[in-house]
Amino acid sequence: MRRASVAFVAVVIAACGPEPAPETTITTVEAANPRPEIYAEFTLTADLGHLSDQQRQMIRLLIEASKIMDHLYWRQAYGDDYKAWLESIEDPGVRRFAEINYGPWDRLDSDRPFIEGVGPKPPGANFYPVDMSKSEFEEAYLPGKAGQSLTENDWLMSVRSRAVIPGGTCEFDLPSYHYWQEQDADSRRKCLQSWLEPLLPLQVGLKIILRLLRESGKVI
Repeated sequence: MRRASVAFVAVVIAACGPEPAPETTITTVEAANPRPEIYAEFTLTADLGHLSDQQRQMIRLLIEASKIMDHLYWRQAYGDDYKAWLESIEDPGVRRFAEINYGPWDRLDSDRPFIEGVGPKPPGANFYPVDMSKSEFEEAYLPGKAGQSLTENDWLMSVRSRAVIPGGTCEFDLPSYHYWQEQDADSRRKCLQSWLEPLLPLQVGLKIILRLLRESGKVI
């Protein structure tokens, strides 16, 4: 049980802790030509006759949710004023190409801008400050960021940093870690619960998605 608990803690720490990352360098990019012709549009059809009323209702809810997500993705990829920006593009082909790419950057051409004067795509899209590097994001205090409470736990971070070193978690290097392992099961369980509590909303969301997928599945 102790080995399993320790392994589980290591996985959680590895998943949530910050990792070293090189600074992002932004350079000037020459504007490319818009190429809406590389995409083919088609109408997606399907026979829903075999679905139950509940399953068809689920599809309607997923469509409504996708519209909300589409709006949020536009805000992250370009900005809050994306609708006005799209309307300002006079060429219908260029406007459609911008709609497909969620902005003025060609996603199939290394995010090269295809509208003059736009400049390179910000590394953090439009969700974080344009001049914010990945390392600054990892180190920033952002309430609500998954795993933030774990990365702020100095003891867990010390265990994580030593765990990647061969023999780094020996009793000599991390006596507090071995002391924790020797605690009774109930005490260690409470620690695990307190560390994982901030991640429970993610678990609830995943359970809902998995339940919807199971209920919509067809038994073969």
